[in-house]
Formats: sequence, C-alpha cells, structure tokens
Amino acid sequence: MSKSQWEALLLQQIADADLPEPDTEILFHPKRKWRLDIGWWPYMLCIAVQGAVWGQPVRCHKCGVQVRKRTKAGKWVPVREAGGRHVRGDGFEKDCEKYSQAALLGWRVLPVTPKMIKAGVVVEWVREEMDGRIQKR
Repeated sequence: MSKSQWEALLLQQIADADLPEPDTEILFHPKRKWRLDIGWWPYMLCIAVQGAVWGQPVRCHKCGVQVRKRTKAGKWVPVREAGGRHVRGDGFEKDCEKYSQAALLGWRVLPVTPKMIKAGVVVEWVREEMDGRIQKR
C-alpha cells in the first residue's frame, strides 16, 4: 500500500470510530509550506503517517521481476532497497525539524507507521488524547 492508501484507511477508521472529522494536508506554519497529514485544529493534534518504513522490494529494471537473495541458512528472501524518505538521513532530519516546529507552535504530533494503522491502535491513541484534553479543560 502507498502512503496515501494508509492515510485513506486511517481516515476510514476515524470515521468508523465516530471521532470528529479531521482536516488533511494542514498548512500549520506561518512561514514554511510544511503540511501535517491528518489533524484536528481544535485539539492541536495531528498524525504523521510514515510510509515505506521497511523499504520496498527491488525489481529488475529490465523485466520487473523481484530480486531475491539466498541467506546463509539457504532461504531465498526478497532484496529490499532502503526505506522511504522518512527513514533516510536527510528526510529524517527534515521530518524532525518539521515535527519540532509543529510542537513549538502547540501541536501534538503522533508519528505512526502502517503497522500501527493496520493494528487499529492509532484511533485509540487519538481517542485517548481527545478525551484527556476534554477532561483537562
């Protein structure tokens, strides 16, 4: 699944859980064009979906067949390229800067992975945070 497919699944989970409808692609910074994937302005809460955390299978550039290698144990496994932008050095640095700036502006940032979305825990975290903020007022 692509990052946008994981975001779509998460948005469906949010709707199914009867949580308030979030905004998407939120421009949150007064000077930079940074965006937050999914968020709620009233709660200053956002979710940052981290795509391609574990990398993608490498495919032959000529025929498209997935490249595999043999492990020391003799098992054939797919060769993967390094993970997506979020887990590479420069991309990770830029994400940290963006999330730090969001936090300095009062946003609570929840970076999540596709595995967390699939497990359904992200919706529970959002509910806990929203309930906690409501009780604190």
